[in-house]
Amino acid sequence: MDPERRLAIVRTRTAVAQMHALRVAIDEAEARSLAICGSLESGASVEESFEAADASSTRKRLTDAVAEYERLRHDARLALMLLGVSEGMTKSAIARTWGISAQWAGHEVEAARQTAAMSVEPQDTA
Repeated sequence: MDPERRLAIVRTRTAVAQMHALRVAIDEAEARSLAICGSLESGASVEESFEAADASSTRKRLTDAVAEYERLRHDARLALMLLGVSEGMTKSAIARTWGISAQWAGHEVEAARQTAAMSVEPQDTA
């Protein structure tokens, strides 16, 4: 398997795996937010409601999970664009495929090339 294809697969699978962690963080934030609403409805103060729901740590976990997913999704997108280029896709074709402008596609392809040049991915031994 060529390196571009391997990189695209690894990075896409990594982003997909992060979706689970993101779902867990979203579910926890939803439950805590509903607990806050219930607490507020029963007359508790904002401070009491947030403390009881451990809102600060829940917010941080959700923020971190979203940021990590976005980072991994971006890495996967760049790897997929690089694979497309290696398969002969033009920047215009990439733009159409991803629903972005040709100018942005050019920017992303260049970023993908720079990232690939600096990246050292584990070699597939299979």
